[in-house]
Amino acid sequence: MQSTHSPRWIAAALLSLASLAPAPAPGQTQSGTLGIYFDPAGTVCSGTIRPDTPGTIHILARLEGTSAAGIAGAEFRIGGIPETWETYPVPNPTMFSLGDPFANGVVGTFTKCQSPENGIVSFYTVLVLASALEENLQFTLSMRNPPSNPGFACPLVLLCDAPAYSQTCVEAQPCFVNPTAARTCNRPTPVDDRTWSQVKGLYRR
Repeated sequence: MQSTHSPRWIAAALLSLASLAPAPAPGQTQSGTLGIYFDPAGTVCSGTIRPDTPGTIHILARLEGTSAAGIAGAEFRIGGIPETWETYPVPNPTMFSLGDPFANGVVGTFTKCQSPENGIVSFYTVLVLASALEENLQFTLSMRNPPSNPGFACPLVLLCDAPAYSQTCVEAQPCFVNPTAARTCNRPTPVDDRTWSQVKGLYRR
C-alpha cells in the first residue's frame, strides 16, 4: 500500500501525537528484525574496525511476519560505539529522518512503502573511524529514547497501513566488532515479555 502522506509528515506525527495504542501481547507474531551488519545483505554480524582502516556497517530491517508485506519506516537507537570513535551515517536516499541514531535515536520514514523481494530494507550505511584499537565490542540496536509511543518501548517498524502507520516491535540483531573469539549472527533476542508487563502497569496507576 502506498502512502499519500510525505515521510516528513509521518515522522513529525509520530513525535507530536501522544498515542496510547495498546502494548503488544506476550507471544505476539514475529514482526521481523532490525539489525547491524557488516554487509548490505544482512548476513555478516562480526568483523574488524581498525584505526588504520575505516569500517562500514549497515543498519537493515529484515521483513517477516506482520512486516512481510512492507514497511513505511522504523524507530530505533544505535549504541555500543566508543565515544572517541567517529561515525558518519549516510541515510537511504528515499528516507526522511528525525533525530540522531547515535544519540537519543531516530524516526525514519520512506517516500513510499518498502517491500523488496529479498525482504531487506536499508536505513543507513555508516562509515566508522576508530581512534584506537578496542576489542570485543558489541554495537547494539534498541528503542528510541524516549519512544514516540510509551506503549512501544522497543525498536520498531511502521507498517504500510496509511493513515494509521501501525507500530510493531521487532527483534534486534547486534554486531560484534574486533572479537577475540569467532562470532556469528545469533538468533535475535526477542523483547522480554516482562517489559510489556511493566509498561502496561504504568497505565494502571
